[in-house]
Amino acid sequence: MKQITLAAIVLTKNEERDLRACLESMEGLATEIYVIDSGSTHRTIAIAQEYGAQVLSHPFTSHAAQFNWALENLRRRSGSCESTLMRGSVAGNGRNCRRHCGKLPRM
Repeated sequence: MKQITLAAIVLTKNEERDLRACLESMEGLATEIYVIDSGSTHRTIAIAQEYGAQVLSHPFTSHAAQFNWALENLRRRSGSCESTLMRGSVAGNGRNCRRHCGKLPRM
């Protein structure tokens, strides 16, 4: 059976207050976490790195442009599914990801 991977893309700018809860909600669900930061001036990047996220920087123009930049610039793996979480979001124990990506095994 092919292993299913889930790459989560989190768009941030100065999300020190909410980022921990967002990243913790993906534990055991996302196999890769990418934080696309648009110029944070406090601990957002350090927090993302503490959780093992790969951090890339890109100037913000719009949420759609930022997400599309992430998709174009991240090495995509076959069979992966991307989930977007906005600031202050949590993954809800994977319910939304499972609904959008099909049947994912519980980890």
